[in-house]
Amino acid sequence: MDEKKVVISFRIDVGLRDLVGSWAKEERRTLANFMEDLIHREQERREGKEITLEDVYRSIQSIKQQFDKFSESKKRNSTNKEDKLTAYDAWEDCGVCKKESWDNLIKHYHEIGLHLNYELAKKRHFNKLRKFREDKWDCEQIIEYVIEEGWKSVFVPDEWIKEELRFNKNR
Repeated sequence: MDEKKVVISFRIDVGLRDLVGSWAKEERRTLANFMEDLIHREQERREGKEITLEDVYRSIQSIKQQFDKFSESKKRNSTNKEDKLTAYDAWEDCGVCKKESWDNLIKHYHEIGLHLNYELAKKRHFNKLRKFREDKWDCEQIIEYVIEEGWKSVFVPDEWIKEELRFNKNR
């Protein structure tokens, strides 16, 4: 469609302009673009190329068939979601923390835009907590603190370490 475009102008009363302008706005289009489309539709109607509801229905059916084919091929090419492990599945019942706390931590990460897969959750977060537990830190408190502070990782806060050193020094 390499048609040359030209500018035209015509007079209409203000009320009609406002009405047509509101229709254009509903479709998030400019008034000029909307008017051009109206003129094209009138041209198609006069040339017998008017779109009927049957044409629309056929188009919808065609799109639906293409979507169904796409969805089916996507299902064949991907593994079953039940077989995939998520970050929530990285928790182990080994005394590090309660499942509820772990789930809250993963939910917190999702809320701040940090989406972990199973491997990252296991390697970088659960195993860190396991090490903290071995060092006698309360992982439940660490998780609560991480969530409260909006942090993107688990670690023992510096204040806690300083307090622990002070406490051990006074023994």
